Amino acid sequence: MTTKKAQGCLLLAPAYPGQSKEDNAAANRAKELRISCWTIEQLARVVESAEARHITAKQVLDIVLSTFAPADVSKEVENLFTAPAWDNEVLGSGIIQSLQFLAGKLPDAPRNIDQIASVLASDSRFSGIKREDVRKATSNLAAASKGGLILDGDTLLVLTSYEDLGRRIGQLTGLAGQPLRLSKLRLDIGSQEAGDEEH
Repeated sequence: MTTKKAQGCLLLAPAYPGQSKEDNAAANRAKELRISCWTIEQLARVVESAEARHITAKQVLDIVLSTFAPADVSKEVENLFTAPAWDNEVLGSGIIQSLQFLAGKLPDAPRNIDQIASVLASDSRFSGIKREDVRKATSNLAAASKGGLILDGDTLLVLTSYEDLGRRIGQLTGLAGQPLRLSKLRLDIGSQEAGDEEH
């Protein structure tokens, strides 16, 4: 860290000592030099579970850059597995997909949080999701939708197309939405101009 002036360092070892006075001195040294002390088992567990748990390289990097003593690293790694197995982008796009799935179903019933939560609960990506998780994420989407999605109590109202909604909330879902379509009026004008040239 000192010689290379590195921004971060992950130290990998089979195991680290317990909590003796000497061990605490080693932990303090790790904090001083900003060296993140991981065990081989911890890193292997994260790598093996990365896809299923949606653990990102950024989450690992955040630990490496902010957590150093072995005991603190152990706590943060465990947090990766106790936290929900989805991130906000995945949940946001899941909510929009749920709304699209429900389109045309029960047309006499307004869309609400319970309906969305029920659809999401059947998706293995959202195992263990709670109603309040869905409500908070939906509220964030509504706030970013520029009036395209309204959340009134627990009732949802979509006031635009799903393509347009996808564009409006793309920053929260990671989905850019479909590009705006060319106007049919312009296509008609183009066809008319081509016809005039033929004559």
